[in-house]
Amino acid sequence: KMSAAGISKVWLERKAPRVGSNVEFREDRIALVNGVPFFPLGTFYLPEHVREADAWSAVAEAKFNTVACWWIDEARLKFAEQNGLKTVAYVNYAFPDFEKTGKIDPNRLKMIKESSSILAWYGPGEPPPSNIEKLPVEEIKRITQLDQNHPVWINYLLYPDNMEKAIRWDEFRSRTNEQMGASVTGFDVGWAAETAGNYQTYADQLIRYRRNLVEGR
Repeated sequence: KMSAAGISKVWLERKAPRVGSNVEFREDRIALVNGVPFFPLGTFYLPEHVREADAWSAVAEAKFNTVACWWIDEARLKFAEQNGLKTVAYVNYAFPDFEKTGKIDPNRLKMIKESSSILAWYGPGEPPPSNIEKLPVEEIKRITQLDQNHPVWINYLLYPDNMEKAIRWDEFRSRTNEQMGASVTGFDVGWAAETAGNYQTYADQLIRYRRNLVEGR
């Protein structure tokens, strides 16, 4: 039987507003999470051969600190929080109707941004120069207006045989980032997951490799 003090504690925890993290960058481009330097070391996706709760634990045990979680929801944010992990929310799937309507849900955005695990927003994913006019520029900008504590990250896809074209992407990349208010840029070299067969297999291999390193094997 729970004591009166225990009941009061649970009630207060339920009533207390959720407070999300604050992510910013120093002049030397070091990321700060609530004022503390943070270097993201993460993985895309999670392995699928175990229960999801165990998958999040496996990521933490492998000494990763971040998961780029495509299908983000309240349960997954809670798994991340319980394991001390940061999450990156993929815009296209963070809002279930986004790919059909191109619109974000402000209420869902509020739920995500108030999680202590959220590190950044990701999207649009791998935009090519040929379709910039079709990108959801205004809605991505709206995310930066409604959530000023977490950056937007745009990842550009380059295959190994296209690496020499990276410099030629600079103008497109700069224009796209500026239009959407993105402050983080990445290049996704597209061979690793294909070599593994699929993203979940790749995530599983990466986690086991990191765990072996941590355990000195």
